[in-house]
Amino acid sequence: MKKIFSIALTLLIALMVSVSVASCKKNPQKLAAERLQKSVAGLTFPQELKNGSKLLNLTYSDNVLSFRIEVSQDQIQAINTDSLKSQTINSLKTGLFPRQLMENIINADATVRYVYVCDQDSISIPITAAELK
Repeated sequence: MKKIFSIALTLLIALMVSVSVASCKKNPQKLAAERLQKSVAGLTFPQELKNGSKLLNLTYSDNVLSFRIEVSQDQIQAINTDSLKSQTINSLKTGLFPRQLMENIINADATVRYVYVCDQDSISIPITAAELK
């Protein structure tokens, strides 16, 4: 009886340790998503960009890092989505964003979405984490 109690107590302790270890383990995807949320929280908008366009806002919600950019009518008409997406992916991979931000996007399995707007027209270019690897 003592031996059974001792075995049961040992199993109970082992179970408690394994549960507490599992609960202490951080979810890297959730942690990266929290970092992305914090990184956009302190920014102010609108911001003028080099090419004369204006960054209206930047949000992180539902695992999507979304840039909303106001462009001129000429700029929106000249956008070739396939070419712009390819150029943007290349820029993101080669240093447009800081390395830590890129790692957080990939670890959170987030999507980066650029939305170019002019009056009632808009063009959305989504880029997945898989495309950034």
